[in-house]
Amino acid sequence: MNKKSPLITVLMAVYNGEKYLREAIESILTQSYTDFEFLIINDGSSDRTEEIIVSYNDERIRYIKNDKNLKLIASLNKGLGLAKGEYIARMDADDISLPNRLEKQVIFMENNISHVLIGSRIHSFGAANDFGSLKLNSDEIVLKLISNNCIYHSTVMLRTKLLKSNRYNKNYLHAEDYEFWIRCSQLGKLEVIEDVLLKYRVHSESISQSNYLEQYEIVKKIRKEILLESINDIGDIEFEIYNKFLNSATNDYFKNIELITSYSKEVVLTISSIILKIEKGSESPKLISESNFSTYLKSLLFLELIERGKLKKRNMFYYFSSNSFSYRQFSKKNILKWILLN
Repeated sequence: MNKKSPLITVLMAVYNGEKYLREAIESILTQSYTDFEFLIINDGSSDRTEEIIVSYNDERIRYIKNDKNLKLIASLNKGLGLAKGEYIARMDADDISLPNRLEKQVIFMENNISHVLIGSRIHSFGAANDFGSLKLNSDEIVLKLISNNCIYHSTVMLRTKLLKSNRYNKNYLHAEDYEFWIRCSQLGKLEVIEDVLLKYRVHSESISQSNYLEQYEIVKKIRKEILLESINDIGDIEFEIYNKFLNSATNDYFKNIELITSYSKEVVLTISSIILKIEKGSESPKLISESNFSTYLKSLLFLELIERGKLKKRNMFYYFSSNSFSYRQFSKKNILKWILLN
């Protein structure tokens, strides 16, 4: 008689992760929800990673050892192909899942069949100590994805069936999850729930810290691809202005790189021109409709120029006469704030 497949596969790839591995493993093995397999892929580690994994006598652990270091993307894709669960929950070897994580997430997925992916808020610790990310519905996530990854990878649970024709793309190293969420958003709804279900460790050896600049270059690549789904072409200078605009306006992960501190005539006209091109649109499949895309960028531009006071009086004509401005965005409070800041 065949053993019944578990409802969840918890997938973790680890390379030389001995320092924090026990905490990560035990945070999964002590979950309140127990119907899962824990698929751990040792990606050619040379430290005590294997010794730590095999020290656990728990039948829920499926241990896979790569003959050589395949790197994270290849190891995760290997795990996606081996998973037996109806749902896959991602886990990193340096993070800690809170005890009710799997229970909370599987209840949500069972009750929301139109959703293909759920993430949660996190509590970062180590080199930082705060509660990161926001509760986001599917529409809000799509808007956020225009500029940045807004879903913490190791908080995610997703439906295994959508992975039959979808894998992480090796061409987006260090931002493979960001690109993957964009594709997932075209298959169903995404959600980041209010609950804090993961302790996210911030340390110098993590990918987001040690490969920050390389990751940023891939994020720029993704931003450009999203933009080019709605407009036919964009010049290098135009895109650099657009990219800096997203850094400045969204105040997300890359908020300290290539910012716009004051909006010149050239910058105002360039962003307005891009918005106009988006409104004219293209017919290709896209992350977001031209209408929602342009409306979102207009709101960011208004935020930067008026609410944050970055529009100088000498350049006000170029904004107020552009297609990007609407008097409906103004309130008495906005007007007074802009006057005081200028």
